[in-house]
Amino acid sequence: MSSPIVSGAALGVVVAALVVFDGACLVSGDAGDGGASGNNGASLPRSQPAPAVGYSVLPIQKIDILFDVDNSSSMGDKQAYLEEAIPDLITRITTPNCVDSQGNAILNNGTQLTSDSNGNCAMGQPELTPVHDLHVGVVTSSLGGRGTTSICQTMATPGAQPADYLEFTSGTYQQFLLDDETGNFADLTSISKNNDDQGHLINRTGTPTNPDGPTSELVGNFLAWAPPGSSAASPVNGVSEATTVSLVTDFQDIVVGAGAFGCGIESQLESWYRFLIQPDPYLTITA
Repeated sequence: MSSPIVSGAALGVVVAALVVFDGACLVSGDAGDGGASGNNGASLPRSQPAPAVGYSVLPIQKIDILFDVDNSSSMGDKQAYLEEAIPDLITRITTPNCVDSQGNAILNNGTQLTSDSNGNCAMGQPELTPVHDLHVGVVTSSLGGRGTTSICQTMATPGAQPADYLEFTSGTYQQFLLDDETGNFADLTSISKNNDDQGHLINRTGTPTNPDGPTSELVGNFLAWAPPGSSAASPVNGVSEATTVSLVTDFQDIVVGAGAFGCGIESQLESWYRFLIQPDPYLTITA
């Protein structure tokens, strides 16, 4: 796995904010024509309009998005909600909704009218400029035992026990207990719990209909999409998606591949910090 994504803006959760200063007036106290009176009858200066500041707003057509998925136990149903929302997310930024001059949605027989990938609307105008260069990456909240060897083990943990780094996906609980006593789990199938993803981009995928099944790997660490005819550079170490349909499918499969049985010491903040700011953190913590 590789931390940097080569082209586009710095990979991260994209937040767009526009602040316009338009002749605002800062008021202190009860100001009249002659200014406000404070303690000892002193006159306070009259509030003055703030100077207008102009900004040049350019359309955003290149976006890199980083998703930090909590893959600890009990997160499976939450991940399912994310999977369901992915098509709307991708569609909204690649083929935006069409709106009228007042910003109101334009409906066609009760269905929201959308633009094509070039921003052309049959009626009205797109609510935003369509994205023409999109990268999507996923990290997880699992960063290992953080100094302890008794939980969140990996195969490399000293004295590691299979029951702590493997998720058993077949057999009964009674069979698991019997195998746990002998240390031989040959009767059960299992997959890795992925207790330590190290803040790296993950490329393992699963099937939404079988989230506990074996995972596969994409040939690349992030997803890259651009419409036909785009001048976007070919991704380095990324998966080039030919259509938004394949982008949505691979994105959903990566969310499933994150799993829902990772380390219980959820490190959502440190995992994205490692990827974006400190890509070469410590490998282990020792007492």
